[in-house]
Amino acid sequence: MNKNTIENILNILLYIFNMEEESIQCMIRAKSILDNDFKYKINDEYSTIVQLIELYVIKHCQHKIVRDLIDIDPDRSKTIVYCEDCFHTFSS
Repeated sequence: MNKNTIENILNILLYIFNMEEESIQCMIRAKSILDNDFKYKINDEYSTIVQLIELYVIKHCQHKIVRDLIDIDPDRSKTIVYCEDCFHTFSS
């Protein structure tokens, strides 16, 4: 499967879901389904699809930024910044 075929598949998915918000939610769901520890080890096509979906979500999501503290150990915590919709993590 070449890059054009993969892009065509993504374009068909977007056509089916028509509205931008629905397409973003669809891509977020697809990302959560495909996102696993093996996403870069399955094969090149799978990895490319996952990367294209991640880029689409990062570009088109209307990010709702959340700043949160996570505990690193009992005495230390770290601030993290992420989107509450797509869970993309931003540099803090």
